[in-house]
Amino acid sequence: MTATLDQFVDDWQRWHAERNDGLRQPLGWLSLTALHWLDETPTSFDEAPGRWHVDGESVLHEFDGETTTYEPVEGAPGLEAEFDRGFVEIIKRTGRFGEAGGPLRILFTDATSGVTTYPAARILQVEATAEDGTVTLDFTRAANLPCAFTDAATCPIAPPQNRLPFAVEAGERTPRVGESS
Repeated sequence: MTATLDQFVDDWQRWHAERNDGLRQPLGWLSLTALHWLDETPTSFDEAPGRWHVDGESVLHEFDGETTTYEPVEGAPGLEAEFDRGFVEIIKRTGRFGEAGGPLRILFTDATSGVTTYPAARILQVEATAEDGTVTLDFTRAANLPCAFTDAATCPIAPPQNRLPFAVEAGERTPRVGESS
């Protein structure tokens, strides 16, 4: 192997290990068991004690005669509430995808979608533009969105112009048993 190929393999293995470690964190995508949208009506859920609702931009949690107020921020990491039976992560989602000034991310599907890869979409993060104005698309880092791992997540879908008519065999495959051929 050449030094360039060795470096590519080392970089990819490091990326893959970090990706898997992130998925397995206590509040990583593999830990989700439920998804609930809150409104102004106090509501109880089997998975979390107390009653939960929103008041303007705040999330209120009523439990054991006390009310705790959470102030989640769109695009920021979720706020954690820990209970005897586990965690609740409070996240604000308004439908925006990505963050202003953040990395460019491309949602796409291809001829492998629903066959060997997750049907809805995969995501590809685009690195910085080179001095000559070009970008490199490294499809070996095509990653599954959270909804590929759990029904307790929501994900955007690829726009029509990003639905590729050919197979992209590189990148993550579907993680769910029985969902691909």
